[in-house]
Amino acid sequence: FGFSLMPCWQTYRGMDELKLRINAILAAWNPLSVPADIASCEYLSYVQKVADAIMDNRQIRHVLLQMIDNLGMEKPYGSDIIKDVNDISRQISALVNDWSCLK
Repeated sequence: FGFSLMPCWQTYRGMDELKLRINAILAAWNPLSVPADIASCEYLSYVQKVADAIMDNRQIRHVLLQMIDNLGMEKPYGSDIIKDVNDISRQISALVNDWSCLK
């Protein structure tokens, strides 16, 4: 094919619990509606940006909106996308209260 992709499991090996949970939330959301077996890999490049914003829900929303922009979703966003972004940002913000994943 002329290129190689690093298998997801190699990426997961270096991820802490917080990032694993963020990735699980993004994969479950799956705004591109990719097949479930691909979703856990599809959004990995956004996990660190979301983790860096973990203490600020507005910043998480900003990162999620940038993500859907980068994924090519058309503007203006429908109310369903905005609702999803708000719901996902709250789920990710709630991880701050679970100290087991912030170690």
